[in-house]
Parts: sequence; C-alpha cells; structure tokens
Amino acid sequence: QAVLSSAGDSSISGRGKGQPQFATMFFSSCGACSSLPSAGLSACGSVVGPAPPVQHDEDCGTPFGLRTSEEVLPCSTRQAFSACSSAPRALEDCSTACSSPRTVPLNSSEGKVHMIICALDYAKTRCPLSCTMDGDNMLELAQLCSASVEKLYNEKATVANVSKLIQQVGARCGPNDYFVFYYAGHGANLPDQDGDEEDGQDEAFCFVNEDGQVSSSSWLRDDDFARMVTSSVHADTKIVILADCCHSGTVADLNKPIWNGYQAISVTGCKDQQTSRDTGNGGIFTHSLLIAIDGLANRERGNYSAEELFQEMLTVDDIVFSSAQDITMKARPSPKMAWPLVPPGKYVAPLGKVVGVTHGRESAPFSPRFALGSTTS
Repeated sequence: QAVLSSAGDSSISGRGKGQPQFATMFFSSCGACSSLPSAGLSACGSVVGPAPPVQHDEDCGTPFGLRTSEEVLPCSTRQAFSACSSAPRALEDCSTACSSPRTVPLNSSEGKVHMIICALDYAKTRCPLSCTMDGDNMLELAQLCSASVEKLYNEKATVANVSKLIQQVGARCGPNDYFVFYYAGHGANLPDQDGDEEDGQDEAFCFVNEDGQVSSSSWLRDDDFARMVTSSVHADTKIVILADCCHSGTVADLNKPIWNGYQAISVTGCKDQQTSRDTGNGGIFTHSLLIAIDGLANRERGNYSAEELFQEMLTVDDIVFSSAQDITMKARPSPKMAWPLVPPGKYVAPLGKVVGVTHGRESAPFSPRFALGSTTS
C-alpha cells in the first residue's frame, strides 16, 4: 500500500507474510548484549557516565536497536558463507573514486552514479555485527555497474569523515546524476530536538569515534544527515538512501521541507520502532536487495524503477526470510524513479553463490530450505 503525505512524499512498507517458523529457525533473539546494564552506557560497551534518554531495544536491552549477530546457521553453511565472503574483499579498493562512473542507460537524459558505502562491524565493542560483508557485497554490485564508489569502514566511519565525504561526493554530482548513500550498522532512536517528529523520536546512524567506540556523540541524527545531503548535493541530482539498520524508517526525514525540490527515495530495513536483523553473514535487508536484483536480472529486466525493486524485495523477504521487520520505502515526489544499480548481463546474489538461493524465471522464486541451511536428513 502507498500513502501520499501532505509533504508530497510517498511512503510504502511491507512485511513478509510467510511461515514465521522460518525466521525462528534462522534467527534467534539477540543475546550478544542482554547482560549489559543500561546505566552508564550511551551505546554498546561504551562507558560515558549517565545514560542518555534513548529508547532501548526490546530484544537485547541495549540503548540502541541491535541487528542481532548470533549465528544459528549450521556449520557447513557458515563455512560456505565465509569462503564466499572473501571474494568481494579481493576487489580493487575503492577508497578513491572509480575513474569511469556508469551512465545509467534508462534514457538519454540519465547521468552518472556516485555512491558512498558506510559499513561498521563494531569489533571493538561488545556488540559486533557483520556489516562489512554487506558493504563488500554492495561494493561488488556497484563495481559491476561501473559506479563511482567511496567507502568508509569501521573506525574510518566517523561523523566527521562521513560529513566530509558527503560534501566531496556531492560536489561531483551534476543534474541527472545519482547520489547513492548506503549504510549498514546499528541504528538508534533519540529524543526529538526540534518537534518535527510525530512520535517524539529522531532516528540516528550509529557511527563510531576514531577508537572504534560508540557513544551518543558519535551518532548522526536524521535532521543533521538531511542537512548534510541537501546542502552538498545538487537539487537536480537524484538521491537514493539505503539503510540496513534498526529504527530506520524515517532516517532520511524525506517528509521534511528541507527536501523540497529534490527527487529522493529511501529504502530501509524496518520501521522506526522496529529492529533489523543481522544473520551473522550480512543483514536481511541487504540480502533481500541483492537477491531481488538477481531475480530481476534473471527475468531479463534491464531497467526498472525503485518501486519495482522494492516490491521484489518484499517477495524475497517473505519467501526466504519471513522476517518480522517491515522493509520500508519512502519517496518524493514519487517512487517511480529509475533504479540506478542495474548490473549488465547475468548477476548472482552472494547468497545464491553460497547456498543456492535463486530467483529464476520458470521455477518457484526461492527455496527456504536452502536459505535456512537445513538439510534433507
């Protein structure tokens, strides 16, 4: 369903309607941080004095939404993931922009794709994730599409570095180009500072400081993120924001007046009050995105809209993961924007390389048996 708000943005969300026992088998509730006291922690494992008044995640009791990192896959499947996940890391380091950004072949007026990838594993905290796997998988896709890519991983993903990179990449974007911002990590709710949130909560990306630690001072609030992007990116540049994190439904604040005059979409892992799941080998959201692109490629869909891709992602989440999170899309003025990252020729999603999940043209879209790593015995 789609709802058109007074600000002129479309909001769509969906949830897998499949068998809930699949999610129970594939994911357990977060146990990584359940023993941590909330007092004295502003974020996972970072002692900074009295805790700020932030919303606690119901699954793990931490002061931010945790993508659970507990692995419940059979050993053979985890080993297969590990073997496969090293492949994207062998790709050329994109710390500087690729020399030949892809021109999107949707029509003659479309421009180049400029992308930022931020991914954090929080290895120096007590709540680690597997988000750099997501970052590597997105990097592989972007390189296949000849996008210009910059990345910030782990300790390099500070608010100061993110702000600087948004300015630099935004300055390269011209009319009809695409600015794509991808984030995989923890997400948080914070008390609203300016009264612009109906639920009284701002959303935030949980970046780290230079030591890899997390505190409220290292987070990037949605209001500040929106200002960074709109002040750095040309109004005639198409903007795509992808967030694989908890509490992310309105993390781009696309319904706010600051976005007036922009063409922008955000696709996120869940609603503001929900958590997004980490499989131990990347997030459900990112895997759903990549399997959806795989499926559209297999059906020889050369060009498609962001809305079409989003609907495909809902099908993936339903059949493969049957997750409790509602993958969400918001857009202004319309979700009909052409999707910019369409790999040429055949594309196989990372999960398909590992456990045989495919989205073929002639057979049932997926086999949850493969996705869950279960055996026939």
